[in-house]
Amino acid sequence: MIRVSFDYTTQSVEPELDSNGHVALDGSLETLVFVSLFTDGRAAEDDGIRAKRGWWGNVDAERTIGSRIWIDEQSSTGVTALRRIRTSAMSALAWMVEDGLAQSVDVTVTRSGQWVDLETVVTRPDGTVWSKVWERALNGV
Repeated sequence: MIRVSFDYTTQSVEPELDSNGHVALDGSLETLVFVSLFTDGRAAEDDGIRAKRGWWGNVDAERTIGSRIWIDEQSSTGVTALRRIRTSAMSALAWMVEDGLAQSVDVTVTRSGQWVDLETVVTRPDGTVWSKVWERALNGV
């Protein structure tokens, strides 16, 4: 998997380069969680969204990558939206438990002004815990 960095100021993702100037590869837990949460999952027909978005690599995939967090970041900012963001995040990370990379995953979603914070906690198979808080700008403010 390509190692990426996220710029909170511009809300953009850039691939990182190694010391030789090549795209750096990374299979770290942070990268796996990042890609799972912040790759756009395709909107369903009943979401009422014209632009379905979604990652092109999911077209014929048996297992899709990404989440539908982007839908609720744009549409609303209430408690219901925060619950849907959590549900989408949990669904996007479920593959880690299914594949044995984690005993469990949990996401706590809170609103902080014009931001939503996603506290992600992954319990590894050996019982150690990894966590990170991701900040996302709310577009539906």
